[in-house]
Amino acid sequence: MADASNSTSTFTLQGAGASSVFGSKPTQEDKYTVLLPDGFSGHTDSLTFFAVYDGHASDKVAEHASKNIRRLLTISSELRQGNYESAIDQAIQKEERELLQGFWAGEELFAVAGSTAALALVNLTKGILVVANLGDSHVLLGEADGPNDTSLKVERLITSHKPEHAGERHRIESAGGTLNTDSGVPRLGGLNISRALGDLQYKLPLKDIGEQSLSSGQEKACVEPTKKGDLVSSYPSYKRYTLQSDRRYFLALTTDGVTNTMDDETIMHQIAQSKHEGMDADRVAAKITEKASKVPSSDNATCVTVFLEGHDTLLLVSLCRMFESVVSPPQVRGRVPRVQTVARPAVATNIIDIRSDKAETQLRQSLEESIHAACHGEAAMPELLLWDEKGLRYFEDVTYAPSYYLTNEEIGLLEKHKYQIAEHIPSGSMLVELGSGNLRKIKILLDALDEMGREVDYFALDVSYQELHRTLSIVPPGSFRHVRCFGLLGTYDDGRDWMQLPEICSRPKTILSLGSTLGSFQRPEAADFLASFVTPESNSSLLIGLDGCKDADRVLAAYNDLEGINRRFIKHGLERANEILGPDTFDLDKWDVLGRWDAAQGSHNQYYIPSEDVSLAGETIPAGRSILAVKSHKYDADDRDALCRRAELAVGDAWASKNQYNLLYLEKP
Repeated sequence: MADASNSTSTFTLQGAGASSVFGSKPTQEDKYTVLLPDGFSGHTDSLTFFAVYDGHASDKVAEHASKNIRRLLTISSELRQGNYESAIDQAIQKEERELLQGFWAGEELFAVAGSTAALALVNLTKGILVVANLGDSHVLLGEADGPNDTSLKVERLITSHKPEHAGERHRIESAGGTLNTDSGVPRLGGLNISRALGDLQYKLPLKDIGEQSLSSGQEKACVEPTKKGDLVSSYPSYKRYTLQSDRRYFLALTTDGVTNTMDDETIMHQIAQSKHEGMDADRVAAKITEKASKVPSSDNATCVTVFLEGHDTLLLVSLCRMFESVVSPPQVRGRVPRVQTVARPAVATNIIDIRSDKAETQLRQSLEESIHAACHGEAAMPELLLWDEKGLRYFEDVTYAPSYYLTNEEIGLLEKHKYQIAEHIPSGSMLVELGSGNLRKIKILLDALDEMGREVDYFALDVSYQELHRTLSIVPPGSFRHVRCFGLLGTYDDGRDWMQLPEICSRPKTILSLGSTLGSFQRPEAADFLASFVTPESNSSLLIGLDGCKDADRVLAAYNDLEGINRRFIKHGLERANEILGPDTFDLDKWDVLGRWDAAQGSHNQYYIPSEDVSLAGETIPAGRSILAVKSHKYDADDRDALCRRAELAVGDAWASKNQYNLLYLEKP
């Protein structure tokens, strides 16, 4: 067992140990890391690092990673700056590059073998826990309240990466991969995980290299070229957890050889009980792995156990012992001073109707004006036609289309930088999302805010009550400890008016416009729209998503998918027009949707075009005359600069993908 303490830290590391045992396999491919504070020289804060690696096809990758990732972390400049997620990410990507170099040098097993990873970094000084994982190894946390372990809250901090999970399957198929179900369970080749270290045959560049360029010994390590991306991802999922100083914590990092034989509650209660009985961390870990290995046909089992004591918990233990030695009556022993943790009560999620009476009237008037203009050669339909309940669901389908890259680009940025983004959102503030739609993107940020203990009220603004009710159901009351979620039923204009109410205006606000929604505005109008939300008296800042891709082929494929998903969404605008003006206004069989790339304007435009002469508002519209449905402007660096100048906003922070998708945090200079 390893022990370490630091009198200036919020937490004391009371023990850390590990155990690996054989299951029914003839070889042991699991590895682990236990790195104590003295392994991080030159750091102001007291840090510890733990990891488990579950190798497959060989122990080569697990062995290499267990030695190399710890080394890379100890020399990481990002780690010294407190950017723990970035430090781990950089270490993993450097490890991947070294594995690839090893493959080119002749180590074929780096291509056909791989390893899961479950990592945990603890800042004992500040009470910060950051965990990361690839694959199906796990990090479990047990939280005990007060000096005894009678009440233990157990939480699995990370989720597995499996090919059958919807998001992973979509990523794999978008990269050109297919899953096989020969075993009854979806697999990627022979793998039942979708993220891992190694497995280079499923990653660029090896999976796209023709066999002729490889030696005969290396050919077996590669797969058929697809040229679209990694099938097995090396980018982990992260979670940051703020530890409370009046708590005792038990941390367990396990391979699936443990979690496949015992449930999380059993594992963590066994660890807490064994610690209470006086066992050191190594013996506790051994007890867990030995129990797992006794199950018939069990896998190899590895467990790292960590015992953390909050400073205030240690004080309570000392007080308990002092009172027990002086006063014997049990009714007095129970009166032990205690640090209270204040938590806001859960509030039922509400949908607040902020609609004005003028919205529907304005939509009808705008629609009539558009039809009149169409009869004279120029027209643009009101975009609000698209965004009723059915339209919102159709667009949600668009975001899952393989060719519609915008959503995945934005999700990737949010997952990678969620904690950096969350740093800009203070406790006590509001988060207002304009056109919230499906909440799968914003939930990434809400999870980060909750993990960081930020007391934030989130408001999802949209025009459909049914869709708000449906999408908010994924974050019901009790989903978060610190974040509360509400719906706002109304348009952008309604939302702006609501935020100008005195009781709302005074609160700090971060206003979100994700999904490159601003692209549907004319460029000057987009700047004016942003400026209208961030006035000197509004106490607001902005987080916006902007697509900067001007590759005509990629853009055209995104908005004109072969499955017709986007076309169905756009054509719904005509269905909605018929609902407002009458069922015979547009003969839907005679109208089609056409998408065009306008290189001069940097915009993809979608039009309604009649296939033959049609009657509209008593006049004839000739075949081929276009009526604009929606524009999607793309914003390169010059465009973004111009947008900010016109809106009189400064870029406080920015994050960009390699494919030119951008998230910008904007504020008044």
